[in-house]
Amino acid sequence: MTNDLQRRIYEHKNKLNDGFTKKYGLDRLVYFEGHQFVDDAIKRRKILKNGNAIGKLT
Repeated sequence: MTNDLQRRIYEHKNKLNDGFTKKYGLDRLVYFEGHQFVDDAIKRRKILKNGNAIGKLT
């Protein structure tokens, strides 16, 4: 989750942060959602990470 998508993409492309994307050489953004409020973004992220397939489609 980020409040600056361009910066975050730059960091991943240039492997500036340690973690999953650097470890596995991932640098392609395949999906994103914009939210006005951070609470909404956090709720949605939890659904995507832990929810079932039905929750991911809504």
